[in-house]
Parts: sequence; structure tokens; C-alpha cells
Amino acid sequence: MASQAMNEPSGSDTAPITVGTNSNGYSYHAEEVVRAARQELDVLLRQRAELMKRIGTVKQTLVGLSSLFGCAPAGSPLQLQEDKPQSVHQTGLTNACRMALLQANTPLRANQVRDKLRFQGLSLEHHRDPVATVTTILRRLGQYGEARLVPLPDGKRGWEWVTQSAKQDRTGTP
Repeated sequence: MASQAMNEPSGSDTAPITVGTNSNGYSYHAEEVVRAARQELDVLLRQRAELMKRIGTVKQTLVGLSSLFGCAPAGSPLQLQEDKPQSVHQTGLTNACRMALLQANTPLRANQVRDKLRFQGLSLEHHRDPVATVTTILRRLGQYGEARLVPLPDGKRGWEWVTQSAKQDRTGTP
């Protein structure tokens, strides 16, 4: 009775409720779900980038403290593994590139990083083009916010480790 008073259909008078569709045949509700999922993915990717930057800073701090005080933390700070689907070998090469940048006093070109890796005894023989491999890793470290590309005096490009103070200068936060 109350539904009849409010001009709502009752009982057998009800018609199936249809959701509007777009030209592709998808419901507006589905579009909203996809839009919300995309927004959540964007937020998560930004959070991951910030976490990777923070992880790099903490790793750098651990390396600095262990060399300053002459003590080794439980496990090498650069052996902390991120939850990324990488082979053990590739992770080792990435960490070796991190270490080369951390230990360098000046920006390094990709071939200089390769030379440091070879000097440390890391075999790059199974790579078709070791410099290209190192360059790819350096670019990835740049995407993580751990390294950055800088112009060198000879006009070429080099990579340097991003320090906490450099990050603060860029963001303006202490």
C-alpha cells in the first residue's frame, strides 16, 4: 500500500530494471569499476615509486654506516630483495650497479659502470652487449628514483646515485 501511495509499481507490475549501456555494450557501472581500478593503480604505482626511493635511501645509509663504523649489518644492505619477479642473476647485477654508483665519487658512464663490475669479478660474458645491459639497469634505477642522469663536462651523459639531500632539494621537503 505504501508503495502504491508513492506511485511505485507493486507485485506483478514491476518491470525489470535495466542499466544504461554505452555504444560498446558495457554498462555504466562497469565503466565506473574500470575507472576506479585505474585510479587505484595510479595511486599504488606512485606509492611504489616513493617506496623504491625510500628503500634506496635506507640502503645507502646502511652502506655508509657500515663503512664508517667498520661493521657489517646482518646480510649485505644491497642484498635486500624487493618483491619483483626477477631472476637471481639479474637482481645481483642490479645490486652490483647500485654498489658501483654508491662507491663512485663522480658520475659514471655506462661503460665505466661495466668496467667497475668486471673489476669486481662479475662476469658479463653471457650478455651480448654488456654496456646495453648496464644502461638498461641504470635507466631502471633512474625510474626507481635511486639514480639520475647528469650531463658530464665532455658533453656525454653519466649516472650518479641520488642522495637523500638531493631528493630533498628536488621535492623541497626536509
